Amino acid sequence: LVSNIVANPIDEATKVVTFMKGLKDGPVKTYLFREYPSTLESAITLAMQEEFSLRQAKLHVNAPRPMSRPMVKPTGGPEPMDLSTATAAGSQQRRGPTNVRCFRCGNNGHYARECTAPVQAAKGRRDDTGYRHGQ
Repeated sequence: LVSNIVANPIDEATKVVTFMKGLKDGPVKTYLFREYPSTLESAITLAMQEEFSLRQAKLHVNAPRPMSRPMVKPTGGPEPMDLSTATAAGSQQRRGPTNVRCFRCGNNGHYARECTAPVQAAKGRRDDTGYRHGQ
């Protein structure tokens, strides 16, 4: 085997490809195939650098970060709120005509979650004020 290598040396491109194919599938192998180094030495160097960079990135991701306090600008007091776009809590704005019917009070134009009618005591059977399929 050694005499064959001495008599027929392996060209550099074959060494590089053999090295890269031997790597475990992952970001280092992908990076090397994207860069496609011209020498085995540069392929090994790039692989080691990429592996180191990935390890460093994982350390920074997994390391607990100190809680940073938000920068607070000193002001002369409270600032007024813009209430022009405010809506009731939990309600959603709808555009255009609506033909929804409330399950609670039976009126049109709002959902039960938005209903302001007082809650009625439970009855044995539903009355006709609620929503019915086919209306």
